[in-house]
Amino acid sequence: MAKQIEFQTEIGRKALDIQIERLISIRQKLTELIKELRKLGNESQFKDDIKLLMSICGIGILTALYFLLELIDAKRFKNINKICGYIGMYPSEDSTGENVKVGRITKRGRSHLRYMLIEASWIAIRKDPALMMSFNTFTKTMTKQKAIIKIARKLLNRIYYVMRTKQPYVIGVVE
Repeated sequence: MAKQIEFQTEIGRKALDIQIERLISIRQKLTELIKELRKLGNESQFKDDIKLLMSICGIGILTALYFLLELIDAKRFKNINKICGYIGMYPSEDSTGENVKVGRITKRGRSHLRYMLIEASWIAIRKDPALMMSFNTFTKTMTKQKAIIKIARKLLNRIYYVMRTKQPYVIGVVE
């Protein structure tokens, strides 16, 4: 397909070919890395914990492994607020005297964990009826992007619970 694109100069063709080769190389390295991570997940001391985390909707093997490697032990966090602070799932606040303005989530914390949590939340709302119901309720008063942040917080609660209790998550059915 790239060969079908016509260029006015030869340098344009070479630049495109170089970029395509780079992309192919990056994709191959990424595929190798994912294979190694999956292998690590199946053979490591985290094997049981990964299965527990994967019982939560939206959490796959790579996300589970990433959380386990980053958080190490959930018991080192006293409560869910501490882990939210660690990841950066708190809204920013601008206070002057009696006025308090609550803004977007802070840029502090582990941004890559926050990113993975938000992406997992988009999957979780499709598979967990309780999260979907919460998401629909939130979207009545806010944008979908803001609502998914609230869902990510709920998903983090579930991750924290599973990691602390070592019990699989059971999908809640809302009546």
